[in-house]
Amino acid sequence: MQKVNIETTQNVLISYEIATLGDRILAYLIDYLIIFCCFIAIMLVGGLFAAVNENFAWMWIVFYLPVIFYHLLFEVFRDGQSPGKQQMKIKVAKLDGSEPTLGSYLIRWIIRPIDMGIVAILFIAIGGKGQRLGDLAAGTAVIKLRPGINTPKQEIIKKIESDYFPTFPEAERLSSKDVDIILQALAHFNETKNVKPVMAIYHKVIDLLKIKTDMEAVAFLNLLVKDYNHYSTYGATS
Repeated sequence: MQKVNIETTQNVLISYEIATLGDRILAYLIDYLIIFCCFIAIMLVGGLFAAVNENFAWMWIVFYLPVIFYHLLFEVFRDGQSPGKQQMKIKVAKLDGSEPTLGSYLIRWIIRPIDMGIVAILFIAIGGKGQRLGDLAAGTAVIKLRPGINTPKQEIIKKIESDYFPTFPEAERLSSKDVDIILQALAHFNETKNVKPVMAIYHKVIDLLKIKTDMEAVAFLNLLVKDYNHYSTYGATS
């Protein structure tokens, strides 16, 4: 099974399985079945409008826009997933770990007309990362979604046993965004030994949660995240 390593913003390498050629072909067929049904509906509705009034003939262009922009719109607004990709549990991802941008999706969409059928199959089959021509140009790959690998903190924090007793119950009040910021500061400290971001977050959290502690900043933040992970996994009553 082909895999690709994607580095997250927390400087953690996560190994994802590349979507297989079969996955992508099935996703393609599902999408084009939907597009075909839309095309039939457009033919019927557009023909009805044109029959009623010739001035409505220009509406054909408007009706066809969703079909023309089908893949672009779904990938932009559905986090890299068309209905076919969602059904097959695969999605578009950037190889550098960042979120795909509108430009990334746009490049894939622009190249799509010359990157279909046998051309796409050859690139996916021969390339080392399962990329079609559009993926190569956009710096993307289509990966399989597996439970537990989409949240970077789960790669950093080990699974906590159910009998773990949290030190700081205030950790339950943290949001996932708060925890991601804490993890980024800790990752930056581990890489550079620059303590300033950690100290800034430490004082901010102490003030936000009204916690009194003599613990050293790095140890405190690590323990706080561990407590948060416990509450998010088992709830406050465990």
